[in-house]
Amino acid sequence: MRQKDDRTFAEALNQLSRGRLSPEDTLFFQSRQTSKVGHPKNRCVHLYKDNKSVGQYNTSALNSIQEESAIFSAIDICQGKGKPEWKRSLLDSVKDLTTAETMGLPTTLPSS
Repeated sequence: MRQKDDRTFAEALNQLSRGRLSPEDTLFFQSRQTSKVGHPKNRCVHLYKDNKSVGQYNTSALNSIQEESAIFSAIDICQGKGKPEWKRSLLDSVKDLTTAETMGLPTTLPSS
């Protein structure tokens, strides 16, 4: 589920990230809670307070895959008019950005 598709969910997540859950927010999350029995860990939605924790979980989940896999690496290009040195400078300035700083666009993408 994406937050933009559910305003109630998005607002409750915002309150959760600020540590200010109302009783209604708590009930909202509890209404979606499942028991651990019969629900494989990798098939459930996990909520984390920050992107770093999300990245750690995703890395751990991807590393646990036992099948053959590949890693896709992004190649950034700068199109349009402009001096080559400006384009190179722009590309150099984004190459070490974190996924959070690129609005969720990773530099590499593992796949199985």
